[in-house]
Amino acid sequence: DWSSDVCSSDLSLLQQQPFPDAGLRDRARRKMIDDALQYTSTYRSVDWCDVERLAEGSLPILMAGHQPALFHPGVWYKNFTLSRMAKQNEALAINLVIDNDVASGCSVRVPTVHRSNGSAGYRSVPYDEGGGGVPYEQTKIHDRELFDHFDRRVKDAVSPLVQDPCITEMWQHARYAVARCGIAGCALAQARHGLEGELGLQTPELPMGPICRTPRSEEHTSELQ
Repeated sequence: DWSSDVCSSDLSLLQQQPFPDAGLRDRARRKMIDDALQYTSTYRSVDWCDVERLAEGSLPILMAGHQPALFHPGVWYKNFTLSRMAKQNEALAINLVIDNDVASGCSVRVPTVHRSNGSAGYRSVPYDEGGGGVPYEQTKIHDRELFDHFDRRVKDAVSPLVQDPCITEMWQHARYAVARCGIAGCALAQARHGLEGELGLQTPELPMGPICRTPRSEEHTSELQ
């Protein structure tokens, strides 16, 4: 299995490298795992995690990541691959939410067939007004009614091609998520991840902020406040 060979090779190379403080690496690893499980557990179950092996530090970690946007199936396939590779290699898969990137907008292009003449095209469907120009972690939802009914408008647009799109199930998670955080990036990522949980994917997630927040930076931040 090529994925197993890659994991074994990477771990072997890592163990050969000199490291001035092996304890630092172990503490950073443990902190990242704890933060990922704590963050994920706020909106979906992590009961499938082998807590004892995680505590031992013996499980390898596989990681991927993407911006918290409504991305296309080619990007989403990466999440399924990550979960499958982790199961095959007895590893922990963590998906990074790259929410410090600048958001590009608040709509998606939905394929449709025009009922008047039968021609194919697309319709732009917004989930909020305005948007874009600030990091995903700061993109507050301005029009909750527009956001809450986004799934219905997408389903209406795509209905000539797809009768039962997964946006219906996903947007149930989105409405719960936006009520908790009010941030578009947070809501979209948690909605997608909630749907992945229903589909059987086992990948805890973690936004960029917590993973960059070391004990030293936390101490420095408290000194500045």
